[in-house]
Amino acid sequence: MKSYEDIQLELLSNLFCASVYYLPLGLLEMAGETTPVLLNHANRMLLFEKNGHNYLVDQQPVSVHVFSKSFLLDNNMYILLELIDTEPKSKVEFLIDRYTTYVQGFVHIYNYYVEYVKMDIPDVSKDQYNGFVQQLNITKQHLEELKERFDKKAKNKSEVKQVSVSENKALEETLEEVKRVLIPNASKDSDKLEFKLKETKASKAQDKRKRHIEELKEQARSEAEFVLLTQVFNVPLETN
Repeated sequence: MKSYEDIQLELLSNLFCASVYYLPLGLLEMAGETTPVLLNHANRMLLFEKNGHNYLVDQQPVSVHVFSKSFLLDNNMYILLELIDTEPKSKVEFLIDRYTTYVQGFVHIYNYYVEYVKMDIPDVSKDQYNGFVQQLNITKQHLEELKERFDKKAKNKSEVKQVSVSENKALEETLEEVKRVLIPNASKDSDKLEFKLKETKASKAQDKRKRHIEELKEQARSEAEFVLLTQVFNVPLETN
């Protein structure tokens, strides 16, 4: 049998591949990450395939490549189900919990892309946008299947706290791996810079209801940006 390290590597490889990624220029500028190596890759789509053919995307179609992600994640499910029948319960549960947190991390990333890729990359084609939507839907469905098959009864408070810490750590590792693969030398060429979130003052004449809606939208975007800034770019955020 493969080692647990090899199994986890295969699971994460299947999760990462058959997907398209990009580093948002707006977030790089907000974070002060303006080194040439990062700016040269900003808002440039990169497609990662299982066969190792990873390349920058201009106007090439991507949805046909993302389609195979469904098969890769189905294979991950088969791997986990087989382990349940053959391996100690405690070890398998740990592996499943850890893998699930990685899947949640990728759902966050893919959701951000779907929300903002048309603003970040105005000339994104319909096929390319569909690729972003497709990888999000495939991964969300995979997450639901994981929860349906493997979720246990409600955890007590101490267990919930431990799981929360585990999720944060796994998400951090997931996004660090995304950055490492996209730009292998980025960490050598850029320093960690501080970034402070500033409150925006609404005009007194602004309609209260409109302001409330805008605040909700900004909150949703800020949550996604917070994850990308702190985890992908290692920028320490300070809130007042």
